[in-house]
Amino acid sequence: MIQYITTILILILTAVTLGSPQNIFPSEQHETVIEHWEIFNNDLAISNYSTPKTKPDYIIGKQELRTREINSSGIHWYRTVLFFPEPLASTEGLTISIPALQDAYELYWDGKLTGLTGRVGSKETYQTGKSGRHFYLSPQQCSTGEHVLAIRVANYSNNTGSLTFPIAIGRSEELRQIQLNRFSLSIFLAGIFTVTALFHLFSIDNRKRRHTHILFSLFAISCTGHIAVYTVIFFGGIPLNHLQHLAIAGDLFWFGMIALLPIFLLSHFAAFGRKITRTIIVVLSITVVILPRLALYNILPVRFLPALHDLNLFYAYISVLSAIAVTAGALVRKRKGSRTILIGMTVFLIGLIVTTLFNIANGWSVGFAFLNVFITIALSRQFAEERKQFYKSELRASRLELELLKGHLQPHFLLNSLNSIVAWIEEEPAVAARLVNALSQELRLLLAYAGERKINLSQEIKICKIHLKVMNMRQEKNYSMIVKGEREGIEIPPFILHTVIENGVSHGFRKKDDGVFTLTVERSNDQILMTMHNNGDNRSRTATGEGKGTGIRYIRSRLQELYGTKYSFLTYSVDDGWETKISIPQGSVV
Repeated sequence: MIQYITTILILILTAVTLGSPQNIFPSEQHETVIEHWEIFNNDLAISNYSTPKTKPDYIIGKQELRTREINSSGIHWYRTVLFFPEPLASTEGLTISIPALQDAYELYWDGKLTGLTGRVGSKETYQTGKSGRHFYLSPQQCSTGEHVLAIRVANYSNNTGSLTFPIAIGRSEELRQIQLNRFSLSIFLAGIFTVTALFHLFSIDNRKRRHTHILFSLFAISCTGHIAVYTVIFFGGIPLNHLQHLAIAGDLFWFGMIALLPIFLLSHFAAFGRKITRTIIVVLSITVVILPRLALYNILPVRFLPALHDLNLFYAYISVLSAIAVTAGALVRKRKGSRTILIGMTVFLIGLIVTTLFNIANGWSVGFAFLNVFITIALSRQFAEERKQFYKSELRASRLELELLKGHLQPHFLLNSLNSIVAWIEEEPAVAARLVNALSQELRLLLAYAGERKINLSQEIKICKIHLKVMNMRQEKNYSMIVKGEREGIEIPPFILHTVIENGVSHGFRKKDDGVFTLTVERSNDQILMTMHNNGDNRSRTATGEGKGTGIRYIRSRLQELYGTKYSFLTYSVDDGWETKISIPQGSVV
């Protein structure tokens, strides 16, 4: 029932629209898009369609394409009546601009052949033309009154005869200048988007959350591609039988434009439910992009095509509004850069409205150029903040590292070690010699690796075992270390496991003489998990995993310096002692 009511309303609208010719005011309108066409599927005598004195028996309006299919192939006609209420100046003429039709076509003005591209004929004899054609009309051809513009089109290489691109008429010099301005603006904007995409791609290695910057780069590349496709069609003069192939490339870029902007902002602002939302956006975007192509290939009825094009435009608005909603939510949550990006999104929306309501072709792209600037500013500020935090973290790690080294060299550490050496010299000189040797090895390795960002896991284990050897002789206890799992090819910040063992010895074995430290190394996907377990006393420590001592702060600072937020560090009591877990990404650093 709804479909029938819609059809009746469209037919009424078509009849009213086609009841009078379209008026052209060359003195006021520099460019006029010809909006209403009569369409005919059969190729009768040329005079039946192209002269103002004859009228065909039936008329099919542009709007009626929603309810009537066009023949899949063959020759068909477009016909429209234009009315000039004023004469042209004797020195100026008009130009008809046709970006692209189907294959070859002939243009008739008041029944006379005025221009053509290719050769219109049978499927065996026709020869395709090129896009981006302009046809000149002299002042004598544009006298006051009605004129008939008719186009005879061959349609053999494409599956439908739909009129996709707007045909415009205007004063020759001004129309040429308009086209030149559009071409220049398209090239300029495409250049801006390309430079932006390259800038973010080349600077990815220096940033956290790289995937968000990749998404923004792909979005900018999609906009560049979309502009490039339609610039080639409008100004490049490509063979019309390749039009559909180029349009498919345009579909891919269009998908990137309507899908990647909200997805980028969802990821950038870490919005709630972003995973399921991203999936929904991808599915809807693919569906919206594919449906018109299905109609163009007669998989869906061709009469749906205008509605499907409107659906794409509607979905573009939904995409932009969704992106604005995500940014507004980030502003409420006081996320950095959200205010700047929201201003850019608002300008982008205004540009899109200007394009759709006022038929200004590059309005959306100018709006996006502003959005591009605002997003780049926000990302640059974020990048600067990340670098600032990185340097702070690096400085903090260096200071804590220095504190640890000082701790090893503090007088009481050396005094206790010397007292142990003196005691062993009196009792067992051989043990004293081994203690001196072990202590010198530990100090030598600590000084050697102090300035490194990462060392091999095997080197870290060696330091840990030497430290336990020193503590065995100093405290006259029996400490040992067991290592399980693979250790080759793994690099970690220096002294983090050494610090874990120091804390374990200091806090877990005051009342125990035997201590076993077990290190288990596991690989899972792209993560490396190191678990250090000791069988010490767990009652003298707080099992919160949020220690505030110098050693714990050193470990966290070292991990943050190398891995940003892509690590985990927990230390807690277990039934048979104490356990520390450190998880880091394999081969990934900030």
